[in-house]
Amino acid sequence: MTDKRSKRPRGRHKTQKTGAWTATVAVQPSEATVAPEERAEQPVNATQAPAAGEPPCPVGDAPGLQQTAPETPSAPLPPTLVLNRQRSWQCMHEAVAGLSHRNANPPLPCQDAALGRCLPRPTLVVADGAGSAALSEVGSQAVVGGLARLLHTLDKQVAALLDGPVEAQTLPEHELLARNFALLLVKHAKGVLDDLAEQQRRPARDFRCTLLLIVAGQERALWLKIGDGALVFERRSWQADGSLQVGLHTLGAPGKGEFANTTQFIDDRLSPADVQSGLLELQDISGLAAMSDGAAEKLIAQDGSRVARQLEHWLAALRQGRLPRRDLTRSFYSEAFCAGSTGDDCSIGLLASELSMAAESPAD
Repeated sequence: MTDKRSKRPRGRHKTQKTGAWTATVAVQPSEATVAPEERAEQPVNATQAPAAGEPPCPVGDAPGLQQTAPETPSAPLPPTLVLNRQRSWQCMHEAVAGLSHRNANPPLPCQDAALGRCLPRPTLVVADGAGSAALSEVGSQAVVGGLARLLHTLDKQVAALLDGPVEAQTLPEHELLARNFALLLVKHAKGVLDDLAEQQRRPARDFRCTLLLIVAGQERALWLKIGDGALVFERRSWQADGSLQVGLHTLGAPGKGEFANTTQFIDDRLSPADVQSGLLELQDISGLAAMSDGAAEKLIAQDGSRVARQLEHWLAALRQGRLPRRDLTRSFYSEAFCAGSTGDDCSIGLLASELSMAAESPAD
């Protein structure tokens, strides 16, 4: 990954700048940190999933990616999908070296790191090491492992943010707490890389990487994003005609810089304004995904407005316990996936869960 810097910040934040990481805050909508016009608001009409063995559907292909305007429901309303606070999640992750790394002489290691776990709570962490950083694969692995351990240690604080109901009048304060917690996670990640630099007697820039993170609770999920790659959520909703629509949507701004192949990394030049974060209500969310830019290149439109239906297929298979890791590996090395790509490393983390249906339809 090229490590040139953007000349402008990604996303817009209402930020109180005091110069300190822990005191810098942003008041944001519950589902994103960017302005409404920068978010992918139109639902993705996900059609029937491809049959087993069918190659991934790049975002440039038309099937399953057309955008549709929201429909106005008519009375009587269809059944509703409700959040089961005791529902179980299934998780999977994979990271593979891209063909450009495999073809190098000598071959280069995979600089991506990914982790998906369900206990003590559903969590996805993905980091993509900078291509020009000498030991970025070490840095990305250390950041992923370090943040996973920190979330486990601070599970009581995470529960306070994500597990209980929040009244409308206290929502801004709750979002402020979530923002500060996200910045705390980033500060810890930077500390992990600084410790590595000291131990290895190397500059900290030799370990720099991007970061994608989602941690889910009973009511909502916290997400954060530094640099490129993509965060995706799967939403299910009933239409006026009684059909169930599955939509795939991205979180945050794309994270690319002003110039081609540029992004932001965890290093000394990172500022709180470079960190995108927010809360996502889980009422009708059945799937979550985090992926590096190597995977997103073939699965997500550049502006984040469209998501390939292959992701829905993976989530459905994972939900049913039919997604072995080797299927992800084969997909990333398939001819359909590699054709026309940059050959970058590919990594992904997936979480899938069932939603409960209300016993009765709402009254007219």
